[in-house]
Amino acid sequence: MKITVNRLFNYSSLWCATYYNSELKNSFVDLRNFKNFTNNSAIPHIDPDTFASSYVNKPMKILNDFINRKDVYTAALQNGICEAELSPLLTSFADYYSTHWCSNLEMGVILSDIEKEHKHITDLLPIFLRFAYSHRSSKESLVKTRSIIQDFVHNYHSKSFQDARHVKRKIHMHTGPTNSGKTYHAMQCYLKAQSGIYAAPLRTLAYETFVRTNNEGIDCDMFTGEQKIYKNNADKPSAHISCTTEMVPTDMAMYEVAVIDEIQMIADVQRGGAWTRALFGLCCEELHLCGHESAISIVKSLLESTGEELTVHSYERLTPLTLLPTHLNSNCLQLRPGDCIISFSRQKLHQTKAKIEEKTNMKCSIIYGGLPPSVRLEQIKLFNDPDSEYQVAVASDAIGLGVNLNIKRIIFDDLYKMLHNEMTRITPELVMQVSGRAGRFMSLYPAGEVTCFHANHYPLLKYLFNAKIPDIAKAIISPPPQIWAELDYIMPNYDLVQLLQFMNMGLSKSYRYEFFVRHDLEKMSFLYKKIGLPSLTSLSLLECFVNLKKPFVCNIAEQIFTMFAEGKVLTYEDLLFICSWPRPPPAYAQSLELYERISDVCDLYLWLNQRNPKFFPDRLRVQELKEDISKTIGETLCRPCINDGTDVLYIPDSVYCENLDKYLTETALKNL
Repeated sequence: MKITVNRLFNYSSLWCATYYNSELKNSFVDLRNFKNFTNNSAIPHIDPDTFASSYVNKPMKILNDFINRKDVYTAALQNGICEAELSPLLTSFADYYSTHWCSNLEMGVILSDIEKEHKHITDLLPIFLRFAYSHRSSKESLVKTRSIIQDFVHNYHSKSFQDARHVKRKIHMHTGPTNSGKTYHAMQCYLKAQSGIYAAPLRTLAYETFVRTNNEGIDCDMFTGEQKIYKNNADKPSAHISCTTEMVPTDMAMYEVAVIDEIQMIADVQRGGAWTRALFGLCCEELHLCGHESAISIVKSLLESTGEELTVHSYERLTPLTLLPTHLNSNCLQLRPGDCIISFSRQKLHQTKAKIEEKTNMKCSIIYGGLPPSVRLEQIKLFNDPDSEYQVAVASDAIGLGVNLNIKRIIFDDLYKMLHNEMTRITPELVMQVSGRAGRFMSLYPAGEVTCFHANHYPLLKYLFNAKIPDIAKAIISPPPQIWAELDYIMPNYDLVQLLQFMNMGLSKSYRYEFFVRHDLEKMSFLYKKIGLPSLTSLSLLECFVNLKKPFVCNIAEQIFTMFAEGKVLTYEDLLFICSWPRPPPAYAQSLELYERISDVCDLYLWLNQRNPKFFPDRLRVQELKEDISKTIGETLCRPCINDGTDVLYIPDSVYCENLDKYLTETALKNL
């Protein structure tokens, strides 16, 4: 084996030799003696933390670039790493050394050399191979794991949903574009039934159906991950339920009619498992599925395993929807009442709202996913009310799932959105889903129009608007706790992220399934492991969609889960302390976001209360806090706003100033 000395590196008058292999693809360099070399009595000790942290600025970028190289993948296979394990091992390698590189002198030197372009990124391969050899599973474990995965997938429809398999269900699928009446026909069956359940993609839709059903004189309860509302009381549940899809019961609760809305969500990589579970697990006489025609093929394929027949009802759009031949040329003065501008950035939405209100005489409502559901509903009502001052709206793609708005014209301000930390072009499916909100049947505007705000976006919008939407290829499934427990026992060195990757690798291409992938799963798994939660407890918590992309929420969640792991009760007062509440009333869009994040924390507490009331006992007080926060957010959004160059300012009124003075006075007294 040819080994050469690459260079001598001077650090605080100390000389450290770094070895590398000039023919990396054909040989493997054993650098274990490097530690012995540096420990030679003639060379003073170097603190790895001090050394490495001085010379490496972007270790995670280097590691990510390394594990995504095809030549690294090929070289690892040639060196005996099993293909089924390779992807999880590469991810585990990057995860481990992204936080432990500075305590390993060898890794620190190599990363430093790569960053300064003294070495090639493939020089990390020897370290990876040693890592992989020490972490790979035995052949018997791999065989057994694959057998468990394939048996689970093959029998998913029967073993996991035995109650539903004893029911002879009539299944109807209502398909068509937006505003075609497909959900309306299904809901008529739901309302006429003696008992029924409606599974919604959003809490706002679950609430709307809950209200509508009760207004029809039919008692209805509502279940979401954060709360349960009974029309009467828990001891006397209603025969009708409106719930989010994740909350669908799959035990022997029997319904005459069940409705699953937006069935195409079965392919959503994060939430699709709930739709697959509802499709197979609902016990009912009639099951009605509503969604886009791209889901017909996958639903038929899945129902072949149960032997159930599917009746498809196709509908045409009730009102015309056309792509306008012109754009707005970036001119706000071309906006008209009934317009809704679409953007995919929270900051951009607030800026656009301020620009519209400044340059036109129209008030502008704002709708996006980060707002609490009650605030979104309030903003929707303001825009829909013909007697209100709110004649235009700015919104994100949050309006794409079943939200009914009086929109004449959808105007795309952007055609790219941030997805998994990358700017990604939106899909034709999303364009049509959002565009279809214009020109709703029986609304103020019976014909819908679509265009874009900027001239350079128009050619792409035209392409996306006319593109064919492909059929869904695979449905997402979520493994039950017992499967996780078996795999965790067989492969104890794998965390939840790695197990998921391995499970997907173990699926045959012929299967119409794929295991769910939460894009913040890595962060959540690391968080649970860091605070010492058991694997199965961590697994149950993964069902909670905590927005860990936001540092504030992530930090608060870590403190909450740490107390939970230690067996401590988290009271209302504890929550206020952790959130540093109260806070000054919001004046800027940035401070308003903090209120939104605290609302998310309240949702987390309420979600945990539903499952662990002993440790999270103060549901009512936290619910009141969330309502107060939502009220403050709603009132802030209704104030006049201006863009002051750095942020959007919501101009305070006299009541706001009084509250601010009160807050400042209370804070000053506390600090005395």
